[in-house]
Amino acid sequence: MKDGAALALERLASNWEEVVKIYEQDPRAHKIKIGPSKNTALHIAVSSGREDVEKLVKLIAKNSNPVDVLSIENRDRNNPLHLAASLGSISIFRCITGEYKELLGCRNRVSDTPLLRAVRYGRKDVFLSLYDMCDTTSAHDYCHDMEGKKVLHLAIEGGHMGKSKKHLDPENPEEGQGIELHGECRIYLI
Repeated sequence: MKDGAALALERLASNWEEVVKIYEQDPRAHKIKIGPSKNTALHIAVSSGREDVEKLVKLIAKNSNPVDVLSIENRDRNNPLHLAASLGSISIFRCITGEYKELLGCRNRVSDTPLLRAVRYGRKDVFLSLYDMCDTTSAHDYCHDMEGKKVLHLAIEGGHMGKSKKHLDPENPEEGQGIELHGECRIYLI
């Protein structure tokens, strides 16, 4: 049986002012999964690119254990950071990760970390930003799936190779410039 906050969130999922009020008044609402997709209000806000994401994350940090709430998975075992990485929203993923770098290593149903989601969806700038947040050991662990495919394999499979202005030599932009990934290998963005 659902309590009042759960029922209210389900009814009001499209009325964000009310959702924010519920988040302010009842921290239990932060963990409520809505509908068959099992998304929380934060999942829905991230998926729809809502400006409320930052406010919801601040309320979560103020009233709950942030890592517990931010790592809640939906039906596909995606947490809100997986969704932000897939959609290419740098501002949203920075808001979510904040001080919670452990979220970078969460794997979904198909064993993707948020870094791998960014690669699968061709979000190079998001991948590079997420990668920069990792320490040397975790970066290696987060950049391959459970079948052993690494980011380069996934980028090639998805047809997501191309130029990244951030890593091109401004003197010679037609040639890709290699970037070193924590001393292990060089990836050339061409």
